[in-house]
Amino acid sequence: MKSPKDIHDLFPGFLAGMLTPPELTRLFRHFSTTDEAELRLLIQTEMEFESEPGEQANQNLKPRLEAIYNRIDQQIRTEVRAEPVLGRRNFPVFLRYAASVLLVIGVTWLLMEKFIPDWNTGEWQKVTTRYERRKIALPDGTQIWLGPQSSLEYPQKFSGNQRPVKLDGEAFFEVTRDVNRPFTINSGKLITRVLGTSFRIDAYDNEKSATVTVLTGKVSVSAATEPSAELKLLPFQQAYLRPDSQDVAMRVYPSAKELLRRREGNIRYEGTSLADIVRDIQKISPQQIITEADLSKCSFYGELKAGDNPLKFLENVCQVNNLTLRKQNETSVTITGSGCRK
Repeated sequence: MKSPKDIHDLFPGFLAGMLTPPELTRLFRHFSTTDEAELRLLIQTEMEFESEPGEQANQNLKPRLEAIYNRIDQQIRTEVRAEPVLGRRNFPVFLRYAASVLLVIGVTWLLMEKFIPDWNTGEWQKVTTRYERRKIALPDGTQIWLGPQSSLEYPQKFSGNQRPVKLDGEAFFEVTRDVNRPFTINSGKLITRVLGTSFRIDAYDNEKSATVTVLTGKVSVSAATEPSAELKLLPFQQAYLRPDSQDVAMRVYPSAKELLRRREGNIRYEGTSLADIVRDIQKISPQQIITEADLSKCSFYGELKAGDNPLKFLENVCQVNNLTLRKQNETSVTITGSGCRK
């Protein structure tokens, strides 16, 4: 039986109107749409993404490096086992093995130099926020709105064929387009790669969750544990880490335009869980928030504006949910109560 075509092999056939009904059904399922006009746009975008410089070079890099290492290492060990143990000959065998190990390291280093962004060379700067947000302009013109309790590291000057930065926390990016130099963000749990677009990353090192939400353009996201398994995002889509497997999945995110308000510190809540609101407030308030009430059924509709007193806002949220915000001392407050109104 003839094996089915790779999903990417169906793209040209669809654009030329030459697919069979089963092949067309595969495409509809792949892109989760039955609208042919929308499907055409999605396929054209996908084909453009696939043709971007460096895309193929970065695919399956980790398996290639491991395969090279294993082949050389296996050959080394075979030669050492075959070498007869005859007194003085042990010494040159050891030298040959050590030299071969250095060869393995050298080959791996060269390949990683070619395909992986250089995170360690050159002069780097680090910007850290506490309870405020901060706007940063990078050497290539990229604009970044750094969220509270976050840090960003970036080189003073981008060199080579990559634009790498490191993020711990929350940031909104407007990346200057450069088709020859991908912009890569290492945010601990996630690796995000773009050529030029706007998106938000929420990936604090001390939290299990992490998301990348796209407003414009195209973004490639992968889990740091599986960098070769990339997920491609279009506008109004969000990548997130699955809590059980820590791999990356995608979901539709229709309220992505709210990211423009959030980057300035204006956060609109529309039935948002109180637990998530407390998470936001904790990042902009020096007082520790202790929860002694059950928040599982609590939600809120409203807006936290930049410059608002965060604890006053939280007090209002608690009152709406039949809860009480009590001041314990100068450094902490406590949420108490019997539950939330239905």
